[in-house]
Amino acid sequence: MGIKFRNTFSASSEHRYRETGSALITAIIFSFVIGVLAVSYLKLANNEYRASVRSTAYASCLNLAESGVEMGISALNSGKTNWGVIVKMPNFLSDSVFSGAVQYVYLNKTDERPTTIYAEGYMNNEVMPTVSKQVRVELSRGFQPFAKGFATRGGITFSGSNVILDSFNSNYGAYGTNLPSYYVDVDGETQDVPKDYGTGGENINDDIYVAGEEVSVGNATVYGYISVPEEDKATIKKNGMVLSYDSFAVHDPSRIAGDFYADFPVKTNPTGATAFTEEVTTTETVGRGKKKETVTVTTRVAVTNISDDITISDDDGSPAIYAISEISGGMITIDGDVTLVMSGDIRLAGNGTGITVPEGSSLTIYTAHDVDIGGNGITNTDGKSRDFSIFGTAAMDGAEAGQDIKVAGNGQLSANVYAPNAAVILNGGGKNGVVFGGIVAFSATITGGQSFHFDEALREIIDGGDNYSVESWMEMTGETADNTPVDLTGQFFDDEV
Repeated sequence: MGIKFRNTFSASSEHRYRETGSALITAIIFSFVIGVLAVSYLKLANNEYRASVRSTAYASCLNLAESGVEMGISALNSGKTNWGVIVKMPNFLSDSVFSGAVQYVYLNKTDERPTTIYAEGYMNNEVMPTVSKQVRVELSRGFQPFAKGFATRGGITFSGSNVILDSFNSNYGAYGTNLPSYYVDVDGETQDVPKDYGTGGENINDDIYVAGEEVSVGNATVYGYISVPEEDKATIKKNGMVLSYDSFAVHDPSRIAGDFYADFPVKTNPTGATAFTEEVTTTETVGRGKKKETVTVTTRVAVTNISDDITISDDDGSPAIYAISEISGGMITIDGDVTLVMSGDIRLAGNGTGITVPEGSSLTIYTAHDVDIGGNGITNTDGKSRDFSIFGTAAMDGAEAGQDIKVAGNGQLSANVYAPNAAVILNGGGKNGVVFGGIVAFSATITGGQSFHFDEALREIIDGGDNYSVESWMEMTGETADNTPVDLTGQFFDDEV
């Protein structure tokens, strides 16, 4: 008799095992997909973190390179002449995330190049390789405060509509007049007017540089150039344009350059300031009895606070420097070449107040305090901006401007303002006010329906002939042959500090 085995693996059991196997495979696949997604997410997060760190490091590198430029200029101005010697500062910056290094070298002037500084900034971090940025700065000796025309270390804003900015040269006459064949310079020498200067034979040009950390052109029209650290720092609205007079009213993006570098030393007060004295006439009674009589007595009295109408004269035909505490009112007339060194504010408001600079006279103001010239504003009869100058000498107030300078014209204003740490507001006066001159400030605003015409004659002003200042600045990105980085370790001497 044969043995029979019972088949216990029924069809239903087989079905259950198949379902269990399918669920297991599905779970494995699902876990695999989740794992892949998790790894991808972690990689993405890591890449974003590395990109963020790298972006921060590159920005810091540029700041370090600019620090190298500043140290190089400071060394040159202090008399050091270690030409071609690399100065290395390996521990210039250190914190919990980054460590930074700086190296720079300055090269002497040759027939092929001006005095030049190459500076590099390096940033190190555990999550990425070392990154670096290099800049090349060409220097000139002596400082042109108005080389650009309209420059700030902070921002520039044009508020109002129909604002136009361009340039002219007051040596050749008034703005918009027909150009002469020659002119007489400040030294009394006869010079030819360049034949290619101007527009249509008129004293109108397009050689102004509106330069700043940020420039908000708005709807203004700039016949010239915009200079900012990076091109996206220039904001231009729909109706705004940057162009030349030959551009046929077409915006020219090539006139916006990312090459701005702020190097504006603060002026110091001139020495030798004396008190201004005004002639005062009084009457006195002298004698007794029948011999008593009234006599006129003339004396000179020191004037430190000005609040009434006054004429301030030079020193018998020679330029004069006067120390004044405060100006709070009156109509001030300048006679001759006068410099005022202020120890307090200038505030002129209301009718019957203002400053008049007649033809043949000039006024220069040095002040670390606030200036608010309203009322009838400034009347500069000769129309030459170099005849009315304001030098703001304040230090910065932390990260804010150290002083406010507000100047209004009587329909038009001809002036130059050099105040690297001041917030400057200029108003030519009226709906169609015009401002002629040059501006250097911490921040600047032109208000109303203004036109600003940079006076190129101000470029002839050169201060500090023995000091170096920045002529041009370029980041060495390697995009062209001209901006290819230089190997600072391969062709110069080392001098580690």
